[in-house]
Parts: sequence; C-alpha cells; structure tokens
Amino acid sequence: MIVNTTNNLSAYGAPTQYVDANGWRLAFRSIGEGTPIVLCTRFRGNMDLWDPLFLDSIVAKGFRVITFDYGGLGLSSGPRDYNPFSLARDAHDLAEALQLERFAIAGWSLGGLAAQAFLAMHSDMVSHVVLIATGPPGSSVKPPEQLSYDIASKPENSLDDEIILFFEPRSAASRAAAARSRERMASRTVDRSAPVPIDFAVSFLGKTPRNPIFPAERCVPR
Repeated sequence: MIVNTTNNLSAYGAPTQYVDANGWRLAFRSIGEGTPIVLCTRFRGNMDLWDPLFLDSIVAKGFRVITFDYGGLGLSSGPRDYNPFSLARDAHDLAEALQLERFAIAGWSLGGLAAQAFLAMHSDMVSHVVLIATGPPGSSVKPPEQLSYDIASKPENSLDDEIILFFEPRSAASRAAAARSRERMASRTVDRSAPVPIDFAVSFLGKTPRNPIFPAERCVPR
C-alpha cells in the first residue's frame, strides 16, 4: 500500500512508505517534486545511510528523490540477495509500483553495479545514470586493499572507519566533513531502517581482496 507517493518534506523527516512487490514489501521514502531519481544504496547501506543534506540538495535542484531498502534488508521484507541484478529488480519493482515511466537512476558503490544492471535490463525507463564511487561489473584495474575489507567487515563502523572508507584521512577539512555528515545521518531517531546483518554482508563480500570484487557468476539475472 502506498501512503503518499510525493511530498515536499526534508529528508530529515520523510515518512517511510511501502509498496507490495512479488509477495513482499519494499520500504521507500520520497521527497521533493520534479524529475524522479531513484537512489540505489551502497554495500551495507540502507535509507538512513544517505546524508540528508545530500538528498535535500538534490531536491533543491528540482528532483523528486526516492530512496529505498533492498528486499529483505532495512525495513523491506522478502529474500536477501546482493546480486546486482536482484538489486536492480528491486528498483524495477519499486518504479513500477510508483508508476515511474522514465526517470534517472543513481547508484553508490554496490548500488552503482545495480544501477548498471538496471540500465542493461530496462534502458527504456532510464533518462540518466549517475554512478558514485563504483566501477563496471567484472575485473578491476586495481583490486581493493585488505584494509577496505577489514573495515567493511566490522560489525559496526566508527567515525574513523567512515573517514577511511568514504573521505580523505589526510585532510582536516574532509575529516570534519565526515563528522558533520555522521551527525546528520544520526539525527533521525524514529522510524529508522535496520542495519544490514553483518554475516549476510560478509558472506557476499568475502574476507580477502579478490578481482572482480563480486564474482561474475553472481552478476547474472535470476
């Protein structure tokens, strides 16, 4: 059931809404009006791990910003699967339920692979693709470092961990920006998405660097 498909609220207070898809519920939030942009979140991400200032800044540019939790994660029900094509299917189910005919899709990290998978399967629905801190499916020119795996596999990440993963540790300005971003994301105290289970995340990522990060046999439609 869709409570309200669009609104002018800030990301700080946007209500969580739900659509029915394939027998389970996908949780989403929608703010702003204008050209829709659907955001596919990162590895271990959920709706609350998008910086509210980032989302509100996109709204200010005239977009309707839609964030969601992948199936079985956060506040969504259903089976869990980090296969990028499965994540793209979640985005497609949400778009169909919201009657989005043509829209922009953005993806951060693992979400970038999902966005590319979505484009491959549903190019007629896509006006633009925005890829954030991601790469193409398949082998990478430079494999990830063990440090990234070690931090990404921690049950909980500290501010210092987030600085290493998402910011520039050598820059005082970047470290300060990381702290402000963390505070903004923590400002929502009710109706928060559940963290991604660490055992599920690590079982998909593995514990040591590999190339490709997500093996090709996993990156196929199901």
